[in-house]
Amino acid sequence: MKQVLRYLHSLSLHNDKVWFEAHKADYLKAKATVGELAVKLIEGIRAFDDTVGPLSALDCTYRIYRDIRFSKDKSPYKTHMGIFVNRGGKKSGYSGYYFHIDGNGDHLLAVGNYFTEPRVLKVLREDILLGGGDFRRILDGLAPGLMMDTSDSLKKAPK
Repeated sequence: MKQVLRYLHSLSLHNDKVWFEAHKADYLKAKATVGELAVKLIEGIRAFDDTVGPLSALDCTYRIYRDIRFSKDKSPYKTHMGIFVNRGGKKSGYSGYYFHIDGNGDHLLAVGNYFTEPRVLKVLREDILLGGGDFRRILDGLAPGLMMDTSDSLKKAPK
């Protein structure tokens, strides 16, 4: 895993096509290492979450290439690698477990939904609102050192 972190850190310092192509072998090694981690995570999560079916590393890992067509940031590559394990793979829309590995030390472990479709988001909001305090109890029961990231919270409540 140290090799992956070193590669991602170097990529963050040299985020251009020439450097990336010159270090393509390092990228492929890092990608393979993250793929092996993804397989272990899938197996581990399946041990306690029976909704997670048989998945491959490809079902749960993301590509390194960024879509820069509409972005002000024209860096062509992501400087992190992510693994999202859930019952249908990263594109299924289901809640799951996200592991974020960053070359600058900004690692992340998260559970839940991300960029949820509006109709699903409406149901989630209703469940939280009408859940009788279950959501608050879950948040209050977080292990020490874990926290909920509220940096992208809405400024006003949705209708």
